[in-house]
Amino acid sequence: MPKIVDRELYRKELLNKSFELFAEKGYSSVTMREIASGIGVSTGTLYHYFPSKESLFEQLIESTGVMKTQKKKHLPNWEARQP
Repeated sequence: MPKIVDRELYRKELLNKSFELFAEKGYSSVTMREIASGIGVSTGTLYHYFPSKESLFEQLIESTGVMKTQKKKHLPNWEARQP
């Protein structure tokens, strides 16, 4: 019988686990392969849930509420500040 997975819950777990790697190494210094290895999943699994590192990072930021706070304060778009 196939394993039943709550996709949304699993996606949130992957986001939470990836936070530490982004915090330690920084966005530009960590690869999807390093993230996958660091959180104990295959690269394919990570790409199944997040089509790119940018997508993973954006969803991570959104999950922390930073984007909601930014919109409330009418701050400039964070994407415009990326190198």
